[in-house]
Amino acid sequence: MKTVHIKTWFFVITLVASTIALSSCKKKEPPPAEQQQAEAEERDRARAERAMARQMKMRQETERRAAAKKEVSLKPEALPDEIQNIQAERIYQMALTESKIARKPMMSYVRMVNYCRQLLKEFPNTPHAEKARQLLRNMPERKQQRYNITAEEMAPAR
Repeated sequence: MKTVHIKTWFFVITLVASTIALSSCKKKEPPPAEQQQAEAEERDRARAERAMARQMKMRQETERRAAAKKEVSLKPEALPDEIQNIQAERIYQMALTESKIARKPMMSYVRMVNYCRQLLKEFPNTPHAEKARQLLRNMPERKQQRYNITAEEMAPAR
């Protein structure tokens, strides 16, 4: 008795599956030329919108990076000693972080060198300037040559 029910269900399921398979194999008529042209125009418009959105996003990212690179710095002469030390400490910490990153393969010392030069230029008489000189002295010699580190930049303060 049970096998008759199983065989019946198997037959019904096979019949439904074959009907679905045959209906999906039938060739569909291609849409009219006007509809194809409208679809092509819609795809082109969507593609153009995506390209414009990518360009806008890249432009915004470039502007954001350019704004981040601009360093707003107050004139050191106008600042009290406490504020000078705080700013010098901040720049030194960035240089120190960049020196740790630069030791890794495929990384560059250029940001560290820039921070050290900024520190030596804006705050030459602070203890952090001497630490920046020490960072420059600790760089590999070939990197010192590559970034044109001068003897004056590495020389201890007098």
